[in-house]
Parts: sequence; structure tokens; C-alpha cells
Amino acid sequence: MNKYILFFSGIVLLYGCIGNNRNLQQKLIDDKINEGLKSGEHYDTVFLGLRLGDPLKVVHDDLRVLVDNKKLFINSSGQYQYNFLIPGPGDSIVRAQATLSEGYYRDKLYQLILRVRSNDPSISFPPVLELNLLDIYAKKYGNDYISSNTKMKEYNNYKDYYWVKGNRFIELGLSRDGVIVTYTDMITRKLIDSSGQAEKALDQDPE
Repeated sequence: MNKYILFFSGIVLLYGCIGNNRNLQQKLIDDKINEGLKSGEHYDTVFLGLRLGDPLKVVHDDLRVLVDNKKLFINSSGQYQYNFLIPGPGDSIVRAQATLSEGYYRDKLYQLILRVRSNDPSISFPPVLELNLLDIYAKKYGNDYISSNTKMKEYNNYKDYYWVKGNRFIELGLSRDGVIVTYTDMITRKLIDSSGQAEKALDQDPE
């Protein structure tokens, strides 16, 4: 009987430690976001030169230009798709694809979501793909990112990554079949959270 009590006590203690660790990680992220907002600095440029805060019409005009210049493509599902090459094992180069979704609030872009996948077997496992993207994003946005344990039970031993600068929040997170990269204007996000109103993100494909 005592063995069972010790066993279950250990389980409770373990989950308590995991919960406390996640709380500390979330506090670190929240503190960094608040620090960025208090700085008053604005960093609105995101993927392919798109800008947070631009009106819907401007964003769609920019997207059409990117398609005309063959930097973006429209896939068979009618989504904007970005095809790119990333480093693979050894000196190999592998292909990945990202589909774009936009989130608007009061007709202005406040969030851009990239769903990244690869059919290449060397990086198709989402945590491997995420580490390849982490290297790319760290080179672009710096090594001062925050990491935290992923909330997905499928990848419990892996992490998500965050960059915070001024109003711009970038999240690199795992999904069941790939990686989701999210760019968010935190000024607008805070406004949405406080008002309880959010306009539906456009063109989002289901998980």
C-alpha cells in the first residue's frame, strides 16, 4: 500500500513541477511582451515585406504583386503558397511549402500565419522541420528568443520558440503535421483580448 501511495505522490509532484515550469515560462513570455509594448517601438514588417497594420485592400494588392513576381503561388485549394528551400541533413537542400492566412481587425492586418510542411522524409517529422526553421529564424531575428515546452501532447518533449520586439510577436510552434509560424501585432492583440471581438482569419486551412 505504501508503495502505491509513494508512486501516486510522485506522479502528483511531477505534474506539479511541469505545471510550475510552464507557468514560469508563460510569465517570462508575458513579461517580454509587456516590455516590448512599453518600449513604444514599432516593428511592423513581417513575411515577404507584408506589414502589420496595413488595410485589407493594400495587403491583397501586395499579395497579388508577389504572385505576379512569382514569389508566391496560388495552390489548388486557392491558398497563397510560398515554396522555399531549407538546409537538410549534411549538405543537402530540401523543399518545404508554407500556406498563408491573414487575420484582420477593423479591416487592418494584425496577424499573419504560415503553416509550413515538407514532404521530404528527412525533415517531414514536425520537430525536425521546426529545428531547421529555428536556425533560419534565429539568423534573421536573433538568438534572443524564448523557448517553452509545447502544449501539444504529441510532442511533449519538444519546445515552441518566440521572438518579441516592440509590438511584433513571432511564434514558431509545432502542429500535428508541420510547423506554424505566427506574426502578431500585440497592440491589436491586447485590444482584441480586452474587447472580446476578433474578426475571423481569412483562408485558414483546417488542422
